[in-house]
Amino acid sequence: MSVVDVHTHFVPSFVRDVLAAESGEHGLSGTAEHLESPAGRLPLAYPELHSPAAKLAAMGERGVDVSIVSLTPHLFIYEAEHDPVGFARRANDELAAFVAGEVRLHGLATLPIGHPAEAAAELRRGVDELGLRGAIIGTGRSAELPLDRLGLDPLFAAAAELGVPLLVHPFYCGVVTSPEFFLNNSLGVPFDAAWAVGRLIASGALDRHPELRLVLPHGGGALPYLLGRLDNAWRRRPELREHAEKAPSDYLGQLWFDSILHAPAALRFIAELAGAERVLLGTDSPYLTGDADPRASFAAAGLDPALAGLAAAELFGLADVR
Repeated sequence: MSVVDVHTHFVPSFVRDVLAAESGEHGLSGTAEHLESPAGRLPLAYPELHSPAAKLAAMGERGVDVSIVSLTPHLFIYEAEHDPVGFARRANDELAAFVAGEVRLHGLATLPIGHPAEAAAELRRGVDELGLRGAIIGTGRSAELPLDRLGLDPLFAAAAELGVPLLVHPFYCGVVTSPEFFLNNSLGVPFDAAWAVGRLIASGALDRHPELRLVLPHGGGALPYLLGRLDNAWRRRPELREHAEKAPSDYLGQLWFDSILHAPAALRFIAELAGAERVLLGTDSPYLTGDADPRASFAAAGLDPALAGLAAAELFGLADVR
């Protein structure tokens, strides 16, 4: 069975053109070598961010057969004044070209989540016209505008109808956003995931869309280890039962988790909690905080990357992956 990486990134070439021209289009700032973003400075020199051939070569070094490629979260363009709908269309067109004709590469659309109807329409275009396998979205637009406050029912309904998953990627908009000591990444990223999905559960979004399937990077962040506490709160606090029909852990059937945890015991825990068939292999390549040897990570946890490949093939509709 193929080893499938569900979490690896790219940068559209037009972004580097905008930065080199210093036009400020789509709110982009930086240089041809670096992108400045709310998440910090992103080096753009990684060849696999721009080149399918380089991506394939890097996959070979990591022991990966198939990659599902998505926009780097540093490029989530959600503010209305930056033309997020136009940006998403440009980025998705370029991603479709990036993976075109290569059976080992597949793509996830980026979406303008501040515009729910347009986001749903772009997901449909990405899947039906561009052949993309789902979408990547941030955990919100800001601390004041998490996913459950954005009116995303049209998008969630479209994803459920199309039968494609949404990868909910941390966006430095939750409880730890300061870059001091790099804790916005080491702690902010995992808490972002718990914050976003916890709110989707508590707000009733997953009840309204029971066929919606979510992929959570970085092993779901802090969420899996706090489900017991969330369940206890749901049982004891009536306001948590106002919209959520079930205890938080009962929504695990709608969640999948990637393997980027850097700790075998943590990876084993996820498999025991959710089932090994819900653990997907991820690398977060090309970033240094990712996993350069995912096969070894699975082996250290006593898990089989081939099972993760089967799960990914089913979830993302990769009929040709064996």
